[in-house]
Amino acid sequence: MRHEPEIRVHLLHDDSVDELSPLCTHIKSWMAGGVPPSAIITLPREATEAWLLAVHTRQKNVEFIEAPARALADAGLVPMTERGIHKSPVRYAELAGALARVLGEAKGLRQLPELGRFVGKARDVLHRVKKAKGARREPE
Repeated sequence: MRHEPEIRVHLLHDDSVDELSPLCTHIKSWMAGGVPPSAIITLPREATEAWLLAVHTRQKNVEFIEAPARALADAGLVPMTERGIHKSPVRYAELAGALARVLGEAKGLRQLPELGRFVGKARDVLHRVKKAKGARREPE
């Protein structure tokens, strides 16, 4: 998606960690009435398959692989058919289970900066929700 001309104009033109932040901001502008406080906008640099590739192979810099689904197939993690890569929801769910161990590892998240961004945003939302619930409680 980020290679589409109408989207590229919203990206930074360098390899900074926050390259996708302008695109996230642009996507937020699509939401009538603003972004709900519990919503998290984060984007993989190319595709979520990159994260699956990272936890199932020893490949580095997976978020820069332009065709991570193809790399998953090349690694034998998803099947190829006559029509292309078979993106079975069942198989993807099996592969996604391994992501859980990376979510709490600082080292793993440093290797997957966009996943790290998602985890950071999720933690921030959770903190705000807990804080709001605590503020609503009546003192005893």
